[in-house]
Parts: sequence; C-alpha cells; structure tokens
Amino acid sequence: MIFKRMLAAAFLITGAGLAQIDTGSIVGTVHDSSGALLPNASVTATNKATNIALATITNGSGEYQFNALVPGDYSVKASASGFTSQEVPNIRVDVQSRPSVDFTLQVGNINQTVQVEAITPLLDTQTANLGGVVTTRQIQDLPLNGRRYADLALLEAGIQKNLTNTNNTAPDRFSSNGNLETQNYFSLDGVDNNSGSTNLQEGSVQTVQPPPDALQEFRVQTRTYSAEFGTSAGAIINATIKSGTNQFHGDIWEFLRNSDLDANSFFNNLNGVPRGHFSQNVFGGTLGGPVLKDRTFFFVDAQGLISRKATTLQSAVPTPLMKTGNFTELKNTLPNSPVAGQGACISGNVVAASCLDPTGVKLLNLYPNPNIPSAVAIQGTPKSWTGSPNYQFVYSVPNNTYSYDIRADHSIDEKNRIFGRFSDYTVDRQDPPWTGNPVAGNGNFATHYDIRGKSVALGWTRVLSSAMVNQLRGGFSRDNAHSDPVGLQLGTSQAS
Repeated sequence: MIFKRMLAAAFLITGAGLAQIDTGSIVGTVHDSSGALLPNASVTATNKATNIALATITNGSGEYQFNALVPGDYSVKASASGFTSQEVPNIRVDVQSRPSVDFTLQVGNINQTVQVEAITPLLDTQTANLGGVVTTRQIQDLPLNGRRYADLALLEAGIQKNLTNTNNTAPDRFSSNGNLETQNYFSLDGVDNNSGSTNLQEGSVQTVQPPPDALQEFRVQTRTYSAEFGTSAGAIINATIKSGTNQFHGDIWEFLRNSDLDANSFFNNLNGVPRGHFSQNVFGGTLGGPVLKDRTFFFVDAQGLISRKATTLQSAVPTPLMKTGNFTELKNTLPNSPVAGQGACISGNVVAASCLDPTGVKLLNLYPNPNIPSAVAIQGTPKSWTGSPNYQFVYSVPNNTYSYDIRADHSIDEKNRIFGRFSDYTVDRQDPPWTGNPVAGNGNFATHYDIRGKSVALGWTRVLSSAMVNQLRGGFSRDNAHSDPVGLQLGTSQAS
C-alpha cells in the first residue's frame, strides 16, 4: 500500500512538472501604503477572452501566484478588508512566462476600485530561461514559404540553419548554439511532438505540424532549462494551439505561386528546353468560438498544400544510328562478342543486323533521340560523340500535404479545467528521380512516400489550494512512413 501511494505521488508530481511546458504564471505581492505585506488578501485573475476567473489569497508573506494559466491577456485584481481594491487590466501571459504584478492598496472602502492603466514594462525576474516568444502577431504577419511555423525559430539568437546540407528542407532542422539538429525538443500543448521517422518525413522531427494560423504562440528556449527539459540538449520549442473564446473568430487563406511569372533557367534556354512547370497552392482556414458561454469553447483548423515542381534532368541516350547497331560515333572500339559463334557479329563498331536481338532493338527504340545540341554526335561522323549527356528533359515532382486540428476547452468550475486536442498530418509526396534514365517506367526510379502522423493531448488542471495547483497531461502520438519505388517497369511490355 505504501508503495502504491508513493507511485501515485510520483505520477502526480511528474505530470505537474511536464505540464508547465505550454502554460504561464502570474506572481506578485500585496502591500499596504506603508509597505507592510498584506496576508490573506484576495487576488483574482480573469482571462479576458473567455471571462474565466481564478481566485486565490496571499500567504503569510503577502505573496500570491497563479500557475498553469492558458497563454493570453489577463486582468488581475487585488482586494482586502479595509482597503480599496486595485486592478491591473492588461497583463500578457506567454508560454512559460512568469510576469510579476505587485499591488499597493490604500486605506478605504473595499467596493472602490483603483485601476492601473499603465505599468512598468514587465520583466521575467522569476526564471533564468534564455529564449524568446514568437507571438501571434509575428506568426500571422511574417512571410513564410510553405507556411511552416518552425521557420520563425530562426528569429532567436543562437539558432542557425544548416546551410551545408542542401537536402535539408525541413523547417525544424536547425542548430541551437552549436548542438545537433536532432537534439531539439518539440512540444505541442504540453505533450511530446517529436517524430520517430525523421529520415522520411522530409527530414522533419515533428509528428504533426499545425499551420501558423492555428497557433496561439510558441516559445523557443535555448539555454538554462528547468528540470522538466532534461531530455534535450538543443532548443526547446513549445507551441500552443489556439483555444476558442466567447466570440466567434476565424480566418481563411489562399497562397498561390506558379510558373507564369517565373523565368526559365540559363541552361534550359541554352539547350532549347522550355520553362518547367511549378505550382504551389496553400489553402485553409480556422474557426473558434463558444459552445457554452464562459464554460465550453472549441477551435478547429485545416490546411492543404498542393505542389508540383519541375526538375530538369540530363541523361545519355543512344543516337539514331546506335539504334540500328551502328556505333561508329563512339570514340572507343567495341570488343568482339564473347558468345561462341558470334565473333564476327561486330566489325568496325557496327553490329551486324542478323546479330541484333529483336527485343533489344525495341527497347532501344523506346529511348528518345538526343536533344542537347552541344552534346549531340555529328551523325555519321566517326568518334564525334564525347560521351557527355546528350538528352535533357523536365520531370514533375508532386507533393500533397494536408493537416487539421480540433481542440475543446471546458471550465468545470473555478477549480477545475479540462481540454482535449486531436491533430492529423498527412504527406503524399515523391522525391526527384535519382537517375536520368528517361525510360525507367517514366518514374526514373523516384521514391513515393506516404506519411501519416497523429497526435492526441488531454489535460486536467485542478486548483488544490491557494498555494498548490496540479496539472495532469496525457498524450499519444504516432507517425508512420511507407515508401515505394516508382518506375521499376522498364518498358518491357511495350517491347514484347
């Protein structure tokens, strides 16, 4: 029995520690006009978006604190018997922030309220964390190619993209103060959001990737972590999905790029290759609001990205003479056939027509003719082909990405709040071909990826006393990636 109680206590303590990832706090003291501390003073913090109020009292040292606050704007009011009340109407609480708000109450009627309209800019003097908050305004207003919020982490000092890895296109593969890219830790709504298949999911290290418009804000922490972040040596990125409020709010978006206004490349123009097609369409929307005013709220978002990008490839293909068995345009001399009885099939780099395999001829005819003028052999001129690529073509690379998030928040009473969130992320894309062979099933041995990521978060916040708050968080995430080679059919069906 003692062991079970100890295990339960350890579970509650651990849950409370980890839950601080995506919430904030307000702390402070209450004095009278002489500077003496006021114990048992009443302090109330009200979320201005949802009108949900939390109450506490100061301890024997006149101190108070509100823990596990959902990020947002709050008003804080302090009152005590025999003193006028005082209210600070605009306090911003960010992820992992602990603004300090002190009150000095004057002797008077408690029903009178003094409102402090302007206060000294708030500094976080409660922690030693190094980092910064990327606010809702920054997330929505700064341009993002591909609409990936993690790109904004580069705004913080000490965060650098690995420019030496040209294949690294994932937005969350960055280095924090020289640490490895894979040592960063991503959290969404206080639960783990780290992928186990980073080699396939475009190199991403996140299980799900909500669109920027779905985020309340996120904090990038780069140094002096607290104990709950002992699993990571790199940056800590804590993101929070928006919650619904007492007012309906939402937005829709459409970002379109295409090749109509793009210039062709220099080498495409040089070789007479037309401009490749490119299109990128990012669309989506959000909606949030009340289910029951001051009690229950919802928020949903969805986003789709459809992209088609042309990739220019070069290859070496047989010339028209080579397709007939005439290889005189090659600089090297063909060896005689090692097959018994066919030693006389090759003479002067020409294969006798009687020695040509009919299926092989059909396969050769599947290849297009050379189209790079500077590399095309002079037809009929011996040794006129250098062996360099003589054919260039454009290949379209598809990429379809879809995601959605659903969140619900409910205030049971003044001491109990719960929330739940479900996220889904789907990628259907293809890598550029790794071979320039234009015949390999029209796929050129590209790889097709089918990636699925899902995440669930549940939370319960309970105020146990004026000095104790317990947060319980549970989460489940799963991502899987399936890859298939494209272009293994080498055209034998056409040649049969």
